[in-house]
Amino acid sequence: MKKIIILFISALLIFSLISCSEKPLNDGTYEAKSSTDDNGGHAEVVVVVKDQKIDSVKYTTYDDKGNVKDENYGKDSGSDEFYQKAQNAVKGMKSYEEQINEKKQLELVEVVSGATISFNQFNEAMEMALDKSRKNK
Repeated sequence: MKKIIILFISALLIFSLISCSEKPLNDGTYEAKSSTDDNGGHAEVVVVVKDQKIDSVKYTTYDDKGNVKDENYGKDSGSDEFYQKAQNAVKGMKSYEEQINEKKQLELVEVVSGATISFNQFNEAMEMALDKSRKNK
């Protein structure tokens, strides 16, 4: 009886794992936009899938006015301290693009201190783009 129960549980686990596996990525270029953060900013990704794998990613973040967050982000605040914080966040944002292009797997991208909101937006936009790829036929 124990063998039957063990076989049943094993079969159930195998079935669960098979049914939960993700669909493969379909080749193409996919764009997605994150939701807006509390300050009105958002992120956008362009993901190129080749041979059913992430080939390249372009990640861009925008402030509430639609300006790209770059070396000028935070300059007009009038505060050197805020500008430095903003620039540290920009460095973190750039690292997400670098990490995904190097590691090719979203799960391997690590959060950077000072750029947590951007990390969440990056993940959200990436998941949306990858979902589009999985649904594309």
